[in-house]
Amino acid sequence: KDRARAAAARSAAVRSGQPYDLTIRLRDASGRWHWHQTDVVPIREGAGITGWLMTAADVDEVVADNQALEATTNLLLLTHKAAGVGLWDWNMRTGALSLSAEGARLHGLSAQACIITSSAWTALVHADDRAMLWDAVTKAVTTRTPFSVDVRVTAEHGAIRWIQSLGRVLDDANGLSGRIVGLTLDITARKRAEQALSHAKEGAEQASRAKSDFLAMMSHEI
Repeated sequence: KDRARAAAARSAAVRSGQPYDLTIRLRDASGRWHWHQTDVVPIREGAGITGWLMTAADVDEVVADNQALEATTNLLLLTHKAAGVGLWDWNMRTGALSLSAEGARLHGLSAQACIITSSAWTALVHADDRAMLWDAVTKAVTTRTPFSVDVRVTAEHGAIRWIQSLGRVLDDANGLSGRIVGLTLDITARKRAEQALSHAKEGAEQASRAKSDFLAMMSHEI
């Protein structure tokens, strides 16, 4: 698939006599294709070129990481178009959290894109949920698994809003965890429905126990 690009680059270099570089796939001894960064320079003797010297560095993992990042970014941008979905990007090195306008609104802030500190982010979360938030961060970073947590924040007019944050850990150029990027969704309605269902179930169980106690008492009296 890369042959046409490589041939075009080589032809252009022969005509111009200039070095060139190209990212292409090369096959190893086992038959597996790897991405390589190739640099090709002319070997000169006097005014003429007698050959070309090529060096190739295996960049397969770098390309794979970039493709994964691009796919994640595209997914985030696509999902962001849905109503009620916010974007966030947390820099582990600086502690800065970037929020989209909708992301800021969902956290109880003014509906405009902003950057806040980790401590400010923590302060926005209900006191009872803060430990759970950072436990989820630690788990995602140490286990290399997706980030997911449900927490409460204070919404407009002091109301409680449940939000779900979903994210993915991204590595820096040195292969170290550098950022977590993700989505924030308003799940207040779902949480209320779950609570209502729980209360209804509890009420039904109490009614059932009361009925059983009544029948047992009547049976004893009879």
